[in-house]
Amino acid sequence: MDGSDSSRWVADAQASTRKHGVAVWLASAAFVVLGLFAIQRSFADLEREPGIDFYTNWAVGTARTLAPRELGTPYANPDGYSAVLADHATRLGSARLRLANQLVPRLDPTPTPLYFTAFAWLPKRYGPAQTTWRAVQWIAFVLAFAWLARISRCDVWLAAALFGVAAWTYDPLLADVTVGNVNTVQWFAFVAAFALVRALERRPRPFLGACLVSWLVAISLAKPNVALLPLLLVPWLARKLGSRAFALSLAAGAATGAALLALSSWYFASARAWPDWFEYVSRTVDFASYPHWGGNLSVTALCNEKCGVARGVPAVMALVLAASWAAAVALGRGVAGLRAGARAAFDDGAWLVSAAIVATLAAAPLVWLHYGMLALLPIFVFLARGRTAPGRAALAGLAFVAYGGIIGPLVETLGLEHAITYAETFAWLPLWVALLIDARLASPPV
Repeated sequence: MDGSDSSRWVADAQASTRKHGVAVWLASAAFVVLGLFAIQRSFADLEREPGIDFYTNWAVGTARTLAPRELGTPYANPDGYSAVLADHATRLGSARLRLANQLVPRLDPTPTPLYFTAFAWLPKRYGPAQTTWRAVQWIAFVLAFAWLARISRCDVWLAAALFGVAAWTYDPLLADVTVGNVNTVQWFAFVAAFALVRALERRPRPFLGACLVSWLVAISLAKPNVALLPLLLVPWLARKLGSRAFALSLAAGAATGAALLALSSWYFASARAWPDWFEYVSRTVDFASYPHWGGNLSVTALCNEKCGVARGVPAVMALVLAASWAAAVALGRGVAGLRAGARAAFDDGAWLVSAAIVATLAAAPLVWLHYGMLALLPIFVFLARGRTAPGRAALAGLAFVAYGGIIGPLVETLGLEHAITYAETFAWLPLWVALLIDARLASPPV
């Protein structure tokens, strides 16, 4: 974010103060304190939370340190890694580590080599490592939240209210922190990509293009489930920069990718780290084995549970999304305007970032609750536009509520706990409708 954006945001904050008075600032401060108290409470709860996702992330690097001999890659030798960790947990582990090891007795190393390499710096004692990672999660959340508030020029009171309420009630955030996954950090990465897109929309400089492509390569190699983001943004960047600058950006991204592949292969002391990973995932991952009742909130899992159909559902969902977008554009421009509508979509990088997130949540065959952390970006952006687009802001608010935390106690009181699961499965839908309204009106999302 450049100085002009910062100055405008400060000016907006000052204008809000003059309009609403001290009461707004006091309420904003109360929400911030509420959020900080939620963060403090999460650290107090650590002793009761084994962090089953974090355990796998931490375990690979720790096993490599503890093993008396080279273990190879965890994809080719998961039993060897698991044996080292079981022995360590039994002999020297804390109660929390022993519980985590009992819950995950055999590693299932589906993340990429780069993903595991990124956890190598953590302490090898489980308690300090889990505490450190929780601090990283909350720091990433707070920084991304503040950054996004400034980028979108959100009213201070609204940003503070969202921060406080989300820290207490937004189920994807609370789930990610509890299990120790990476979606808070991934959300920060998406906010950084969003900031680069906004900067490129103002000034299409080759250096910013190289930074964006390199960043997209890095986050995709770490978590390939977000690959739709670069697939949508690369054509946009080509139109924004022109052929020569775009070629330089691609070269920078290729160099970044080669360096990260080499780094992760070096960490595992094996040129086969990435081939082993690909073979392991191809052989062992069956998305149909992750049921809806077991926490997979994807439409694919729901169709498999209710109709016995899973194969082809992601492709059908992709077609439904594309068809609904085409219908929205046709309503705004006429059928003859579809081509112009496509060009308009690929001229709007900010819209594409939100669309990539929502489409991933809608069509991916595996969607854990904490994946909904990414939905906070379009939710926040649409809510920040409440004055100029109240209907779309209301849809974003509906998506926020659909993620369970606010209405959870009421629904449980009524004995409708399963309703929360269905609401979270389709929490992306109001956001997609808001994006379709933007497409129909050919207006920018921010």
